[in-house]
Amino acid sequence: MKFSEERKEIFKSLNDFRTKLKQPAKNATNPYFKNNYVNLTGVTKAIDDALDGTGLAFFQNSVPTEAQNVVGIQTIMTHSSGQYIEFDPFFVPVGGKHDAQAYGSAKTYASRYSLATAFGITDSVDDDGNASRNDNNYSNQQHRSAQGRQSNQQNSKQPVNNQKKENKQKTIEEIKNLNNEVKTKLSAYSKMIGFDAQTTGKMVYETNKIARKTTNVSEIKKIISYLDQNIEKELAKQKQGVGND
Repeated sequence: MKFSEERKEIFKSLNDFRTKLKQPAKNATNPYFKNNYVNLTGVTKAIDDALDGTGLAFFQNSVPTEAQNVVGIQTIMTHSSGQYIEFDPFFVPVGGKHDAQAYGSAKTYASRYSLATAFGITDSVDDDGNASRNDNNYSNQQHRSAQGRQSNQQNSKQPVNNQKKENKQKTIEEIKNLNNEVKTKLSAYSKMIGFDAQTTGKMVYETNKIARKTTNVSEIKKIISYLDQNIEKELAKQKQGVGND
């Protein structure tokens, strides 16, 4: 983040802006996480409504990156006094088939996220909410599965089936091992594209529309496959660069 040498006026106006800001209603639905969020139009309108009379304005720039299939957006906040704040760029990997529609979707997401962060707009539900729902779904599935295997003697205190315990333990161990593999490959991929692991992880999971704390084995394997593909692309790019040298 960069600031103009003088900041007094823009900070004062930001305080005025915050007192006038009304958080927008979440007007769009994420079909994958089954939650609501504020789309780019809603974020922009909420900001514009509160900017009136503050002397504040903003614009956004596309930020070039050497990483393949990544879109970067930077938000710059300006003030009528000439003071400004340049926020750090927000990068989003392009998912899907990497066509024009995928790039447009990534650009819209990056613009919304960057703008909402700069002006303090609550544009979506925290990922922990989705993760909690996934955890609950996993627990409910386990519970329903147990009910199917048991007889109608649900209220009796019978010994826990050893096979059931063994299967559950194997599932837990598999999830643990897969998450460790994700962590290792995420660290390697983040170094290749020049981002910190936390930011890269957020981009990877959101690109694949998977909750960060998922306990679904298939979803975790999908993340691993995505990382493998992108690491392979980065390695090929590096080899090509060495060859050109």
